[in-house]
Amino acid sequence: MMQGERIEELQNKLRNVNWNIIYKTAEEDINGQWESFMKLFSREFNIAYPLKCTHKNQKKKHNIPAAPSTKLKSCKSRLDILHLCKLENPVFSKAYN
Repeated sequence: MMQGERIEELQNKLRNVNWNIIYKTAEEDINGQWESFMKLFSREFNIAYPLKCTHKNQKKKHNIPAAPSTKLKSCKSRLDILHLCKLENPVFSKAYN
């Protein structure tokens, strides 16, 4: 589902929520009104935007090509040269950073 569709879905769900419980809570009980609002809102929000479960042991997938391209090799080579120059002469610091 696209992001815009999720926002529309959430807005539609929030329009259909019965908010009367907030108004039934005493005006002096601001915390109670806030808790009632958050309970109603969070329920609809969590339906529209569910949390994704991730596992710490999952291997990270990197989008690095198996064989570096010629352009990538050239860039890496230039950075290596600049790094060595920077170590020898601080004038190259600006070019390396």
